Amino acid sequence: MSNNKESVLAIVLLVNSFIWYHFMLLTARVFLAIAICHVGIIGFSVFGSILSGKINRVRFIYLWIVLGAIISFLPIFVNNNSQHTLAYFIIGGCFGIGLPSCLSYFADHTSVSKRGSLSGVIFLATYLGIYVAAIFGSNRLIADFIFLSAWRVFGLIVLLLVRPVERADAEREVLPFAAILKERPYMLYFITWLVFCVTESGASIGFEQTSYIAWIGILGALASIFGGIVCDRSGRKRVLFTALIALGMVYAIRGIFPNVALTEILHLAFSGISWGAFSVIFILVLWGDLSHPRKRREKYYALGVVPFFLFVLFRVILIQHSVLVPDASLYSLASFSLFLSALSAIFAPETLPEKKIELRRLRRYVERAKKVQEEWD
Repeated sequence: MSNNKESVLAIVLLVNSFIWYHFMLLTARVFLAIAICHVGIIGFSVFGSILSGKINRVRFIYLWIVLGAIISFLPIFVNNNSQHTLAYFIIGGCFGIGLPSCLSYFADHTSVSKRGSLSGVIFLATYLGIYVAAIFGSNRLIADFIFLSAWRVFGLIVLLLVRPVERADAEREVLPFAAILKERPYMLYFITWLVFCVTESGASIGFEQTSYIAWIGILGALASIFGGIVCDRSGRKRVLFTALIALGMVYAIRGIFPNVALTEILHLAFSGISWGAFSVIFILVLWGDLSHPRKRREKYYALGVVPFFLFVLFRVILIQHSVLVPDASLYSLASFSLFLSALSAIFAPETLPEKKIELRRLRRYVERAKKVQEEWD
């Protein structure tokens, strides 16, 4: 395990990358550009995970950040919607190609017992950073793109100042995608994650885009911190099941009372809470837990983040077809889908070592015993 300096660097790099991604999406002029951007992210994430096995990871991350700083100016030079869409495909590819390496760097430099809490910090900082950037945004595209480029340069400066150790990553085993997909625990969690993302992409299209994103961000930021802490204390599955069951019940209630304002508020609230918890578990924590530290982790993460980007892609497509606004039957189907995804997760193993869970239980027991003793004394 590496020192705290590299753990902090991993956090800074991810926050820098996530804010760049989210803020870049805010500059897109047409929905098609956002959709094509995510096609680029998915495709180049897979390609980047393959390419990373042939290049030293730290050097690859250097090149990735420099490329992002340059690519940030690309939309300035487009003249029509077709060029604009192509520009965002390139931007998506630029973001996706280095994302698995950055996520793997985080997994390599964090312990399994702290990965959830640190992931919560990353998403809290990301959500706060997006709001601050949006508030102080200039509404002038050139200024926004200058900010995005400068933001990536800031990440590069931090990387240059820390100077992480370049380990012999090429000597670590690189598994093919087929071998990863044959790993039963990986597939069980992946199916759960995929079903949730596909279900939520359809169930959420009844919400207005801006309000949905805003509330998901606020509630997700709070839930990510709380969920990350519980992940490290009580295990990943407890947080996962709690979020799935709560959201599934809300879907069922909304299926019975589809046009009641209270059920819409509950749906929005629990969607935000679920996204905060699932972002921690399914984007940063689980794939690092399931991959062996002596193997390259990039392909685990490249596959693991695909459902999230599919969620964004499907939601953009569905919003463009307003005839598909969800009705009561869709919410009932969504509730059933989440039940099936929870069933898949039941058979998946807990990835937080049982010894660490039992040790924390023992510590809590000892603390309570001390309090009782002090009361008697």
